[in-house]
Amino acid sequence: MRGAQAMSVPSRIRRRDLVALAVTVLWSVVSFLPAWREPELGGVAILGWMMAVLMVLAPVASLIALLGGRR
Repeated sequence: MRGAQAMSVPSRIRRRDLVALAVTVLWSVVSFLPAWREPELGGVAILGWMMAVLMVLAPVASLIALLGGRR
């Protein structure tokens, strides 16, 4: 039980983390709407483009947050 007590869970989420979570959830919901599955841009469905952008932006945002937290 001592290990469980040592790990404390913050009671509030930071605003930056909340915004990142909201953007990710909204992006996910929008990207899986049926309207985005059929249209293509450059031979790739818009769903594929949106997923690719998210896969690039998520690690970049994490690195920026990590480096910003060290200051």
